[in-house]
Amino acid sequence: MRQQQSGHIFNTSSVAGLTADAFGSIYSATKFAVNAISYGTAAELKPFGIHVTNIIPGYFRTEFLNPNSYSVAHSSSPYAEMFTFVNQFLKEKNGNQAGDPHKAALLYLKVANMDNPPLDLPMGSDAYDAVVAVSNKKKQNLDAVKELTLSTDFDV
Repeated sequence: MRQQQSGHIFNTSSVAGLTADAFGSIYSATKFAVNAISYGTAAELKPFGIHVTNIIPGYFRTEFLNPNSYSVAHSSSPYAEMFTFVNQFLKEKNGNQAGDPHKAALLYLKVANMDNPPLDLPMGSDAYDAVVAVSNKKKQNLDAVKELTLSTDFDV
């Protein structure tokens, strides 16, 4: 790609790479890492005309939420109630995901042919909503801690 001064790399992250929920921290950590790899690689390859797009999918109607992959906790576990809640959420979501994998594949092709493709591309209405919600929450947090944050600067 460097030799031809063009190309496009797609990395697949997740809305889980924006925030971490209970029992998803390891999965989220891998997706946070994909985000960082995408941003760094994009900066490194830009001079060569190579694009990087970090795909941030929401829930797509695939086998990802197959009930056979759910984790369970022993009934005496202090996490049993939380596992039950998470598994119930996943069961209700399975088969009802808004994302259409066929439309996602077509979007990859469309973005691959763009002159100025996005660095970050949320896929699906739930992904878009999640990015907006996380961004708003981070902005609220920044505003709440602004005085503390700025207090560490040298006095001028």
